[in-house]
Amino acid sequence: MVTIERNVDLSYSTCELIEDLRKELKLHSEILADLFPARVKCYKDYWLSELWGYSKKYVFTLKDSLKKNPNKQIYALQKLEKKLEEELDIKCLSCKNLIKAYKEGKFSGLQFLEYIRNELGRISGKISLTFEELGYIVVGSARYITGIWDKLNYPRNVQYNSNYKISFERLNQFQENLSIILGEKAQKCLEMIELYKKSNKDLKFTKNQQYTIKNPNFFKKLNRSEVLYWLGFLCADGYLIHKIRRIGMELSIKDRDILEKFTRALGLTLDRIKVRIKNTIDQFGKITRNKMCYINFICGPIYNDLISYGIREATSKTDPKIKRIPQVIYDLISEALLEVSQGKFLLKDSRFLRLTKERKWYYTFSGRLVLAWLLGFYDGDGHYHGGRSAMIGSSSKSFLKEIKEAFMIKNPVRSYNNSKSISLGPRLFDALMWSYSNSMRRKRLLNE
Repeated sequence: MVTIERNVDLSYSTCELIEDLRKELKLHSEILADLFPARVKCYKDYWLSELWGYSKKYVFTLKDSLKKNPNKQIYALQKLEKKLEEELDIKCLSCKNLIKAYKEGKFSGLQFLEYIRNELGRISGKISLTFEELGYIVVGSARYITGIWDKLNYPRNVQYNSNYKISFERLNQFQENLSIILGEKAQKCLEMIELYKKSNKDLKFTKNQQYTIKNPNFFKKLNRSEVLYWLGFLCADGYLIHKIRRIGMELSIKDRDILEKFTRALGLTLDRIKVRIKNTIDQFGKITRNKMCYINFICGPIYNDLISYGIREATSKTDPKIKRIPQVIYDLISEALLEVSQGKFLLKDSRFLRLTKERKWYYTFSGRLVLAWLLGFYDGDGHYHGGRSAMIGSSSKSFLKEIKEAFMIKNPVRSYNNSKSISLGPRLFDALMWSYSNSMRRKRLLNE
């Protein structure tokens, strides 16, 4: 294992962190082989020769001989088994099984050399981790670490900065992805990153970049369905970084169109939308790599408005508190009920007539705003089942109970493993579709 004991008063450079991570991750060769299957072929013939206890050209010469005489037998296999046991201990079992299969005539000598070389590539920890592979692991981008290394080491690079530091935001992303991929085995890497944070007192929370946002007061007045829709979407799929007032949203690449709508609504340019690969673990414990698109930006007025509406708990990925319906939504429901008492309805068609008296507030002006908020949340954390059947999900049962009571939903909150959900019902679904027409197309009526 890589030794990382170091006096935190001493410097721990970005180059040192990168090299230490590469050395540590190199040891987890089986996990790396699952992530990057082609890397096993990088195991060299001369490494196998040296492991076998012969000169560097032994395997090369042996392969040449087998090409001329495919029936030629490989000897000294007992010696190879002994060397494998000394070098790899219990991990050599798969290689010993290959030797046994070769002795039983299950494949040719050339095939045996290829199979055992690939297997050693998978288990030996001999193959170095490339900058591209490290980039994919820590942030989902092959160019990320290469770009930093060039910036640090090549004066001709236009962005040359020998003192370049990685931001807290990126380091936290490193730790998140390493924990997903390595599980408990990530501990050494996590310690390295923590040491880097402690040793570099001048780290920035994020890269110092200035961007212009044309609509900084977009959320100032909650008097349009579009504004409430995006407020709901942020409650479901947005996040805030409180220390630097950063707002962000990340979606699957298939929903890039909805992210573009959000970007245009705020007056940001579409080149602000970035793409990355996100590592997750599915229900079977298998690592999956998902292509995501995201946008994040710093805007004091928008951040302050979102906080004032009480959605801190609903949007912060790091906040352990349970999600709640923002107070401003309850205030709008109260206004909608008042409008009902005054007979101020926006329409009285068949959808309205089918509703019970207690739910007719849906079709008031304030009710429409409330529904637009729920529609945004549904597009972010809901599922469409076809027809007028849809549900919303959350990890918080109490939050869904709030939704059930606030919108007078008769269906129960259901639990499955660690997730909870509630079906909206066809009448509430109709009202949601009416509240705002420019929502996510794939979650609306198919024949609309």
